[in-house]
Amino acid sequence: MTGYYLTATMLDSYALWETQDWMTTQMLRDRLQRVYDDTPSIQRDVGIALHSELEPEPTSTEGIEFDQESLEAIRAQLPKDRVAEVKQYLRIDGHVVACKADWAHGLRVVDFKGRVPKEGLSSPPPFNADKHMEAWQWRAYMLAFKAKVFQYWSIPCRLDREGVFHAGEPDILPLFAYDGMYADVASKVRAIAQFIQQQELQVWAA
Repeated sequence: MTGYYLTATMLDSYALWETQDWMTTQMLRDRLQRVYDDTPSIQRDVGIALHSELEPEPTSTEGIEFDQESLEAIRAQLPKDRVAEVKQYLRIDGHVVACKADWAHGLRVVDFKGRVPKEGLSSPPPFNADKHMEAWQWRAYMLAFKAKVFQYWSIPCRLDREGVFHAGEPDILPLFAYDGMYADVASKVRAIAQFIQQQELQVWAA
C-alpha cells in the first residue's frame, strides 16, 4: 500500500464524517486533498489572529483588534523557554501523520483554541470539554511528541461595542495517554488510507 502524508486534523475530519451528517463525503474528500474553503469566517480569522498574538514574537492581524491587557494576562502564564510552532511526525504502516503544536515545553504539548462569538453575538460559547476529549488530534500529538501531557487551552474571546476582542482566562484541559491509544490511532489512519484508495484521491505521498 502507498504511504500517505496526513495531518492530525485529518483524523478528526474522518471521525466527523463517520459520526456527523453535516460532514459530507465531498467535504472529507476536499480536506484530505487539501482543497480548502476560502469563504470568510470570523471564527477562523479571529482564531488565527489569536495564535499570532500569543507567539513568542507577537504579531497583529489587520482588521482584527485584541485588547492587549487581556492578552498580557495569558502571555504571563506561558513558559519563557517554550518552543513555538513545533512539528513532529507519527509514522504508522508507512504513513506519516504531521503534528504541529502551538508550543511545547519539556514533555508538555499545548494547542490553543479560541472560542469566538457567533455572528451578531458578543459573548463566546461555553467551554465544551467533551468535544476536545473526543478529538483525535491530541492522541496523535501525544504519540508523535512522546508527551507526558497534552493540554488544550480554550480561550474565550469577548467582543466589545468598539469591535475589540478581549481574551479571557483560558480553560485548560489536560489529557493523558491511555492503554490502547496507539492501536486506536493506527486503526483510524488505516481507515483513512483505505478511504483514499477507494475514492482514488490525489493526496500527498509520505
